[in-house]
Amino acid sequence: MRSVDDLTARSRIRDAAVARFGTQGTRATTVREVATDAGVSPALVLHHFGSKEGLREACGQYVIDLMREKTSAAEGGDPAAGMSAVESLMGEGMAVVRFLGRLVVEGGPQAELVTDELIRLTAEFLDHFEEDGVVRPTVDPGMRAALLVSVRMGALLMPDHIARATGSDPLTPEGIVRVSRVLLELFTHGLFTDDRYLRAFEAAFAQPDRPPDTSPPVSPVDETTRPASPAQNLESA
Repeated sequence: MRSVDDLTARSRIRDAAVARFGTQGTRATTVREVATDAGVSPALVLHHFGSKEGLREACGQYVIDLMREKTSAAEGGDPAAGMSAVESLMGEGMAVVRFLGRLVVEGGPQAELVTDELIRLTAEFLDHFEEDGVVRPTVDPGMRAALLVSVRMGALLMPDHIARATGSDPLTPEGIVRVSRVLLELFTHGLFTDDRYLRAFEAAFAQPDRPPDTSPPVSPVDETTRPASPAQNLESA
């Protein structure tokens, strides 16, 4: 049986690797750097994980376990639990966010495993919320889940471009708040004011009718709480 110190050392190594891999990528990261960050010897890193690739796989599994935990906590339908999940991304959770983005960019079997699991968890989450009447039904649940993941991952895959366009780095606590606020606005109020474009698309491409919308009308967006756009920022400069 492993000692408490042994388990603690393993966790420290994993956390140090998540931070290093997320910041500079797998290829540029060395076992020695991770060992130094964790306060252990390179030999202990190899003892626990076998190789740098084994360490990366352990980090990916850690992210999967964390996603399962957060999804399970939010499935109760309590908005406060959802806000708690957002808050958990800040501080130490930022390293996990950066690692996830870097993992997807680098690709490979581990990236596929993590992405597939994220889409699966999102689909389950949305199905659960649909049953509870929290989200609207869709004609294509699988595509809905995949697209939602791709939208959320976009901020992780192109943070420099988003920061340049908006003045907010999406890989900072402040940036996560701003991104999450706008996404929730889009998910809650929608983008178009009516369904003309959807109906035109369905007529042109013979798409099946969407399920009837039985949800109550949403309140209009409070413009006083909307962050200024880049153009507005330039005009006021």
